[in-house]
Amino acid sequence: MADFGRIVEPIPHLRLPLNRKIWLGGHTESGPIVPRARLYASGVLISRNDCLGFHAHGLGQKLCSHPITGSKDALELVDGPNGTILHKLGTIVTQYEIQSCAVQRSIDTHSDAFLVEGSEHNFLLMSLNDNELIAVDWSGKEIWKWKYHAYCRILSTAEKYVVVEQDAKLHVMDAASGGSLWQFEAEKTGDKGPQDHSNHLVPGFPSVVSLGEELMTIFGDGRVYKWSLETGELVHQGQTPFRGPFQVSGESIFILNKHEGMFSEYSHLAMEERWREDMKPALKAFGNPFINALLVTDEALIWTTMEGTLMGLERHASRENRRLAWIDPLGTSMPIAVPPIASEGYMYVQALSINPKVRVGLICYETAGV
Repeated sequence: MADFGRIVEPIPHLRLPLNRKIWLGGHTESGPIVPRARLYASGVLISRNDCLGFHAHGLGQKLCSHPITGSKDALELVDGPNGTILHKLGTIVTQYEIQSCAVQRSIDTHSDAFLVEGSEHNFLLMSLNDNELIAVDWSGKEIWKWKYHAYCRILSTAEKYVVVEQDAKLHVMDAASGGSLWQFEAEKTGDKGPQDHSNHLVPGFPSVVSLGEELMTIFGDGRVYKWSLETGELVHQGQTPFRGPFQVSGESIFILNKHEGMFSEYSHLAMEERWREDMKPALKAFGNPFINALLVTDEALIWTTMEGTLMGLERHASRENRRLAWIDPLGTSMPIAVPPIASEGYMYVQALSINPKVRVGLICYETAGV
């Protein structure tokens, strides 16, 4: 699923070639099982429709697990405060401690609304029937509601909820009270027609990021704005050199543009381009794939493709002025703006397909030399 707020920090270590280490899930009599992975400093949380499990990096050791009953589909999880995770089944929200898989509390919300975010003060439900966001505190008390006009996506911080409505209208709200702190909608810079997405904030790459006391927004035309999260004051602005699948770190925005055939590192601290590389010969050697999402590591660029193939290239020539290339033709669906995730020398990829002849599941790759 594409989300706001995903920062890749620190830049993970991966050295090509990558080798498949573990493949979890697959097609079963009851349907396909495709586990999901969430990365933490101390390990990996794996969720299936019937259990949660916390594993060491690389999935070699399961540290704890907890059964989940009554769920037919993949678990939709939301980060909670203080090292916890939240899950809603029916009207019940359950809070688990990540490293022990222990249940901290279960709260009956008496609502069928979707669980969408959590903060220090409460968790947030979204009612599609009533077009409302509903905040419920940790005692189970409904404390405020906010009416939205069109489907919205949300980024939470410890004290704030950042709501993006209609892909363009930014609202920053106090998590405790639901009070509006500030809002913004950027001007369109294209032809102003229905296909002009120049002011859109699209999840996944990501385009709305919390950086401590600042909020960074990256619009569809490449404008970069940094705001005071508390006041909405515009404190810094810039412009990326081109658009394309990108990754955000604590210092930079990495962009790979197939049409320009260029890879760029743009510093969002200095608001200037730090590095640009002509990737046209490399992309041509790969068959000029349609690039869906990008993962930048310390030693490799890895991308997913519309054709269902994972591809990777060394960032720098290491031998005889050559750069090692790597591909894994999975033949699976690779959603736009959903990159692989990586940590501690391992990479995790969801293999998705509606074709029963195509293998599905969660793949763990290990870096060369592990």
